[in-house]
Amino acid sequence: MNGSMGRVQSVMDGIAHVTLDGKPFELDAADADNLDLAYAISVHKAQGSQWRRVIIPVFRSRLLDRTLIYTAITRGTEQVIILGDQRALAAAIENMPASTARSIGLDKRLRRA
Repeated sequence: MNGSMGRVQSVMDGIAHVTLDGKPFELDAADADNLDLAYAISVHKAQGSQWRRVIIPVFRSRLLDRTLIYTAITRGTEQVIILGDQRALAAAIENMPASTARSIGLDKRLRRA
């Protein structure tokens, strides 16, 4: 599935024993046409994880803000590569995150505390 993370645990007698999003599966040659090797996941899905090297594609998006950039950068432990639109990156860092404009519904007296 789009965004599923998996790992091959073992291969015996033509059957691959894998976990996909933590669930065990057995895959055979007939399943091979439905699989693609990939090493990319979303920043959202990467939260709480870290990798030695991280590549961050940057392009104009309504989701791009400094909190997303920070989360993406802090996933890398040895190397982080940022590719893409420099102006979009600068705007994302300089502008206040959209989350600061959210109406949270608390009484005004509570928000001052």
